[in-house]
Amino acid sequence: MKSNININSGFGTKAIMVVAILVLINILSAMFYKRIDLTKDHRYTLSEGTKTLVENLNEVLTIKAYMSKDVPAEIDNHRREVLNILQEYRELSNGNIEIIEIDPTTDEEKNEAIQLGIPQINLQEQAKDKLEVQTAFLGLSFELGSQSDVIPFLGPNQPIEYPISKSIFKVNSEVRQKVGLISGHGETPKSNMPQLTQEAGIFYEIEEVKLDGAKPLSDYKALLWINPSDSLKNDEFALIDNYLANGGGLFVAYSNGLMNGGQQNQPLMFVDNSTPLESWLNSKGITFEESVVFDVNAQDVPVSMFEQRRIYYFPIIQNFGEHLITSGLDNVMLQLSSPVSYTGNGTFSPLLLTSEMSGSEEMPVYFDLNKQWRENMFNEKSLIVGGALQTENEKIVVVANGEFIANGQGQNMQRISPGNINLLLNSMDWLSGNTELTELRGKGMTTVDIKNIEEGKRNFYKYLNFLLPLILIILYGIFRFQAKKAKRLKWKEMSL
Repeated sequence: MKSNININSGFGTKAIMVVAILVLINILSAMFYKRIDLTKDHRYTLSEGTKTLVENLNEVLTIKAYMSKDVPAEIDNHRREVLNILQEYRELSNGNIEIIEIDPTTDEEKNEAIQLGIPQINLQEQAKDKLEVQTAFLGLSFELGSQSDVIPFLGPNQPIEYPISKSIFKVNSEVRQKVGLISGHGETPKSNMPQLTQEAGIFYEIEEVKLDGAKPLSDYKALLWINPSDSLKNDEFALIDNYLANGGGLFVAYSNGLMNGGQQNQPLMFVDNSTPLESWLNSKGITFEESVVFDVNAQDVPVSMFEQRRIYYFPIIQNFGEHLITSGLDNVMLQLSSPVSYTGNGTFSPLLLTSEMSGSEEMPVYFDLNKQWRENMFNEKSLIVGGALQTENEKIVVVANGEFIANGQGQNMQRISPGNINLLLNSMDWLSGNTELTELRGKGMTTVDIKNIEEGKRNFYKYLNFLLPLILIILYGIFRFQAKKAKRLKWKEMSL
């Protein structure tokens, strides 16, 4: 009987110690919060650019998180992840970020969210034998002084850090850096690039500028030259040379050919259309070859109301060189692009390259939708269609397609790939030395198709996912069994 009292007393003491340890762990975890990010692209780790941005806040920024709690498990996990990341922003801000969590359940809270521009969305959940639909809010609002911004919907499978940091940048930036868009030589006008100007407008003020000396180019952190088609004068090139020599940066998107024919039974073809710009680029060591690349990895284009065809002259670029400009890029859509080569003494970094199965065809290139393509035609690989040049005094980025960033106008306007926008934005950052948010663009967007993983690795992950929990349970059972066995033996020895 006495021994039983000792056993119960010892058990009670152990229970108290366990509770005390758990309480201590919770206190320490609240004081020293740290998460481990095991994702390939570190999508849950705040970048150095974000840290710099947040640490430089001089006023209190209020972030209201309108996040519904009564949601399916997947959405609730995402909600918690967003709130965890917001807490990391708060910790970095030296007290200059206030987080307000709101679960809009009352009519007043719902109306407040809707008036800010955060809509009530429909969520579907499979429950037993029927599909249930419920409404929820998943948005954020930002207020800093008189400035405000809203992320209407921040859902699963979307980047988290970039939109949040972008909104903080937007409400905290009173003066945007100027970027000049060269005009006057048949270039693509600013009005034909609304997608770019809208996204870039958060960070930069894009102004059209002519090479007539009326406004000094030194006013601009970088220059954009998008698809010039007319001739330039020597004194205009001299202005650009002087701008580059004094630390300016230049982005050139250029097509060295144009479409001809297609009327009155004339064949549709892409022909050479060289301009003095090519001679100027040659003086820098950059050459646009008089040919067009084709690639197995290409775009499917509607050729009729009911049919799509793969146009191998419209490559999807997913092969990128190592450079700050290519950070976070997933794919870039090009059309009718020429190979680019470099023979100068500077540092030329390939940015955009074709796939392992590609090739090139000399101009003129005839468009025949019924052309029979054979595998042996795709006998080249990693052809360069975009690159970055850096010399002691100059920075130049070239892309061998002048239309890659244009939305068009009127009824012909179309949305372009976010990768195209990010390529140009990253280039503007690099050229202007403003790289704080470069690594954020596209962060969390890169996905891995399980079908593209080798079969052996795929089977390994599949069985590991299935067996690991069972193995852990079995090991835990063996450990418990051995511990109890040892305890019984010990008591047996003590009772003898």
